[in-house]
Amino acid sequence: MSDEFVTLKLPKLFVGQILDGLRIRAESWEHTKIYLSDGVIVDPDDPYIEECNDETEARQIETFYREIIKEIETQLDAQSK
Repeated sequence: MSDEFVTLKLPKLFVGQILDGLRIRAESWEHTKIYLSDGVIVDPDDPYIEECNDETEARQIETFYREIIKEIETQLDAQSK
């Protein structure tokens, strides 16, 4: 992770929308990881698979999105106390 930080001041609703988008991306990468490891399409209504080299890369990208989500949620929790 880069040691450069950015401070943003956003309405809570905006942050909620950002988190929703990040969760969708993480889920998409999770589905890609599952497809690449098991050959299973998790959601037949949304069969799109992300482009990557292999299951390992898909797992790393999914993990990265989940780390971003966790960091934002941690900061939100700290601010609400």
